[in-house]
Amino acid sequence: MRTHAPTRLGRRFKVSLALGSAALMTAMSTPALADDTTRSSGGWLPEIKDSREITGSALITGTVRKPDGKTAANAYVYATAWPDGEALGQLEEGDDVPTRVIAKTRADSNGNYQLRVANTLQLAGMTSAAGNVDVDITATDGSPDDIATDSLSLRVSSASADMKRTAGGVANLSLAQGEEDPVIKPVNRDLRMERYESESDGKRAGVGAKFANGCPVTGEKYLRSLGKRWVSVGMHYQTGPSGAKATYRYSTSAEASLAVGMSKSGKFGTFSGNGSLKRSTSASIGFGTQGPKTGIRHYTMYKYGLYCNTSRSPGPDFTFYAKPTSFAGGAKSVKSAYPKTPKRNCVPHKKGSDFVQDKSKMSSYSKGVKLDDVIGVDLTSQSGYTRSSSLKFEFPKAAQLCGTKGLPGNSPGLLVARGAGF
Repeated sequence: MRTHAPTRLGRRFKVSLALGSAALMTAMSTPALADDTTRSSGGWLPEIKDSREITGSALITGTVRKPDGKTAANAYVYATAWPDGEALGQLEEGDDVPTRVIAKTRADSNGNYQLRVANTLQLAGMTSAAGNVDVDITATDGSPDDIATDSLSLRVSSASADMKRTAGGVANLSLAQGEEDPVIKPVNRDLRMERYESESDGKRAGVGAKFANGCPVTGEKYLRSLGKRWVSVGMHYQTGPSGAKATYRYSTSAEASLAVGMSKSGKFGTFSGNGSLKRSTSASIGFGTQGPKTGIRHYTMYKYGLYCNTSRSPGPDFTFYAKPTSFAGGAKSVKSAYPKTPKRNCVPHKKGSDFVQDKSKMSSYSKGVKLDDVIGVDLTSQSGYTRSSSLKFEFPKAAQLCGTKGLPGNSPGLLVARGAGF
């Protein structure tokens, strides 16, 4: 993929990024950047202060590697914020996407990097109601086609929430962790570059060219809606011998982690997962009560959109990506095969007891986002239980409750109610 210079449009930046996008600079080839003789902000994204010049805790850390697995010494690394999902959902087809670079740095001689944000960072229009900020991380060593990218959601800390909501806020960011207040610690994101063959729209064109694929002249553009997509948000199992019943509710403020799809050509069947973004519900959905002899996967719907990034140097090079925008609602449940549960992960329950799971690490659901009919692949979803989103088991007779990954009371993975003699 080609690198290019971010351009300033009024007070907003149009910067190439996302699942596979690169936004660097036309000055990439200048000697000052090549030997990194200075840490000055000039030349490369001059609007952003280099993280090596900012004191305080790192926001994102990691190691950058080349396609062959070797560390990428002195790689260029930067983070770009996107508008929140609700704002993305309001864009009309063909609208530009107002993105914003929030941090930049150079990796050291071992490929290690640390990204920090300035305390004057403004996040107005970038922060969701739940306090999340969608961020893409991009790394390149300056070669034309080697690039690493990742997508994630960060959270504005509760300490700055009031200021953030009223004035755009001083940024104090950390990894989003569901309902609980986040712990301010670096988010680790190791990045491995991939080698992409440049995808151009016919012959390389001048800056004023229009592209048949709908991509912008430069920057990001919203191409079209991918509609409402079913997303897996919960699973539970009750065997016949257990006699157990289970009730699941997916409630307001519950969060799902939804994968982002990326493609260099935008062609059906060429998309793959690349990072994930947090999205919150805006309603409470009850999935009813299921009795014994039941394995269930619950779904609700989120809206997805298709976007394109065009970078130039000389370009044009295109990156297409499918991103979740906002919660849509709806509910359906489908049968699911019982997973294996080691006996060491089981605990006994007496007759008349119950168990409520309302706090756990997120569980991952393969093929949890149903996009196969529009981009050719289903992506992964994750969901956890919070104080407002819970799973309740009731035991009318003695039984066992088992986890696929651990004990029910401590990050169990999926829960399975089994007979007392299991």
